[in-house]
Amino acid sequence: MVSPALNVPLELWERAMYLMLPTDILSLSMVCRQLHSFASPNIFRVIEVHPLETRSLANLPPAALLSARTVALYNYRPALRIIPPPGSLPLLTTLVFAPELPVSSNYVSAHFPILLQFVQAAPNLRHLDIAVAITRRRDLTHIFLSAPCLASLVLRALHAPELEPPVSVSLHWHNLRELVLGTGVTDTIVNGYILPSHVPLPLVILDVSKGASVAIHTLVRVISAAKDTLVQLHLTSSALVNEDNLTAILHNLQGPLPALTYLHVRMLARRGSRQIEMDCVSALVGTLASAGADLRMLELEAYLASYFYNHFNRGGGSRSPRATDHTGLFGERLPVMWWTEFAQSSLPPLCHVKMHLTTWEDNGDDAPWQRATQHEIERRLTGAGISASVHFSSGLYNGIEPEEEPENSWPEHWMDVFEEEPDDALDQCETPLFYVW
Repeated sequence: MVSPALNVPLELWERAMYLMLPTDILSLSMVCRQLHSFASPNIFRVIEVHPLETRSLANLPPAALLSARTVALYNYRPALRIIPPPGSLPLLTTLVFAPELPVSSNYVSAHFPILLQFVQAAPNLRHLDIAVAITRRRDLTHIFLSAPCLASLVLRALHAPELEPPVSVSLHWHNLRELVLGTGVTDTIVNGYILPSHVPLPLVILDVSKGASVAIHTLVRVISAAKDTLVQLHLTSSALVNEDNLTAILHNLQGPLPALTYLHVRMLARRGSRQIEMDCVSALVGTLASAGADLRMLELEAYLASYFYNHFNRGGGSRSPRATDHTGLFGERLPVMWWTEFAQSSLPPLCHVKMHLTTWEDNGDDAPWQRATQHEIERRLTGAGISASVHFSSGLYNGIEPEEEPENSWPEHWMDVFEEEPDDALDQCETPLFYVW
């Protein structure tokens, strides 16, 4: 007897299984052969190969890869068993290729062909996220030319110490909406491979991470190329602080920027140079506003070392304002007069300031130091005529080693200084931060 459920139109089955959990789809596929045929294209929508994975791929049905919409390879060796032929994965739209391997010339030739073959196998690839070592410029060119429909490009890590710009190759990014520049990305990469000569970039999101070595004059060129569509701009303050002629370079920005409403600046971990950083942020905000950007949100993100708030807040946040200023954004290092001037001269009147404070540890939602910090920031910025809020998060960054607290990378002499003068130490010591992708 045939179940009446099997007479349901195929489109409804596909829609239902799209909303189901993979385990439920697997159970449904075991009912009968017809339901199995309906369910099989949806069982393996997402395939992930983790760094320590060695056996699971060997147990996958040969056709599993054909139904995958997302493939994430964090270990390239098992992927050797499933390298697809060109054009064979029309459903694949998202590819993450980020093997956790030491950067050395020994494995460059070993894993790059795998990445290229996966890209060439997916004619409809829309999202590409890679961490890869490349020494020949034609390799990166081949990847980009093989993915003409990309809407999102994430260069989370790129080891290309001797890479030169492409020669006689025209790369077009007609569909690119999101661009993330991560560790190892340089001006050479951006100018040679990302920026077209005279064609506007349709970017909506531009994100420049702490690990990118991209100068502000290059970022100005990218922003100018995407001026008509750019909505969100994420960058690190080091790109601003390290430029001697910042104001002159910012004046090269070509507006108007009618769509730009969100600016996110990742601050340095040390507090001692906070006013220098914020002077640069003020110059950037003022330039964007003058270029026609209708900024509605300015997010300032600061990492707080656990040594700092654990030392200063044992009394429940009842110490002096200087002691409770973990961020350097509202105490003696950046007085309320600075914020008042910023609000009057640079900040657009409808722009809200969001203070995003992130830590290694999860302190819960209502730790004493959090209450003290939130109260001081909101009180002082509101007094300066600024709409402000404070948000807390944890686990956004690692230290030099994966899953290691950033403070573990501090040299021994930093720890000695901290024990003697913790307040001064946190003003001077910069903590290396790496994204948890």
